[in-house]
Amino acid sequence: MDPQSFDGAAWAALMLLMPTSVLFVAAALRRLGLPRWTWSLYLLGVAGGLVLLHSAGHTRYEVPETGSGLNWWDFGQFVGLGLGRIGVGANAVVVTAWMLRRPRLHDDQLDRCGTRLVVTSYLALAVASALPATWWAVGLGIVPLLIELPIVVVSWACLALAVVLGSRRIRGTPGADRSSDSTWPVDAIVVAWLVGARAVGPLFAGSGVPVTS
Repeated sequence: MDPQSFDGAAWAALMLLMPTSVLFVAAALRRLGLPRWTWSLYLLGVAGGLVLLHSAGHTRYEVPETGSGLNWWDFGQFVGLGLGRIGVGANAVVVTAWMLRRPRLHDDQLDRCGTRLVVTSYLALAVASALPATWWAVGLGIVPLLIELPIVVVSWACLALAVVLGSRRIRGTPGADRSSDSTWPVDAIVVAWLVGARAVGPLFAGSGVPVTS
């Protein structure tokens, strides 16, 4: 993979996608309606992930010296790693505080099956957001498109099916109030498409480790 393209894809994975993953996990936990004490386990898990990311700071990808201005080719990925770790920690703390202040989620649009589909979609997006950074951190470079794309497609499909089932459930319930102040599922659809596109877009430029021609 071209070093400049590699650096750009790694920067996006570390700085943009990685902090997003903890938000999707939090959204899945809220949908499950778990007890409040489980958020302490969530924060512990994020802290453990940050410890593992600290060791990723020693990951190095080398390219042959060609004298073609590649001395700073890896600047973006290491800036992305530093800021991405800050983003992961900050997002986890802020979203936990926000969730704990809000009342328990009650959604009349979704039954148990629909809730499971939404949770599956959110967790799949969390994996799709974290996998590129993990792939880079273990020394494999940029994750292949054929691995990342199916995860994103599964998340989109589960969310779409949940929305369809929820709409049918509302229409099939006599006297159901179809007006709602909630922005769901519009916000979920928009975010899922944006994050999914951000996850797979850079991968069309290639995958693997940086090489020079």
